[in-house]
Amino acid sequence: MKKICCVGHITHDKIITPRHTDHLSGGTAYYFAHGIARLPNPAFSLVTSVGEDDYKVIDELRAIGTEVKLIPGSSTVIFENAYGENSDHRTQRVLAKAEPFKVEHLCDVHADIFHLGSLLADDFDPDLIRYL
Repeated sequence: MKKICCVGHITHDKIITPRHTDHLSGGTAYYFAHGIARLPNPAFSLVTSVGEDDYKVIDELRAIGTEVKLIPGSSTVIFENAYGENSDHRTQRVLAKAEPFKVEHLCDVHADIFHLGSLLADDFDPDLIRYL
């Protein structure tokens, strides 16, 4: 059993600034995994879902020692963040959504603590919240 399990979607973020556009991985689950991986002896697992085009991010997380349970999805959550000259202000749009996490995705996952990395209102099926 793991000490902690993070459940959440990894995102594909399109970052638009006046000078350039970048595409980066992001989301609570992504940053949480990177942070935990830097601790000594993390007893941590990640349950996430991405579309097939973003499977490389799963390989990246596994390469830093993160135990990942991948739930294949039809799409990755895609956010577009547009910044103007004042980088303190942005406009965010959701360009694609993923399916919500459900009980059947976690029935074989055991941890003392579950961190739910919610990004959108419907990321988690209400039955999953009751189950955990």
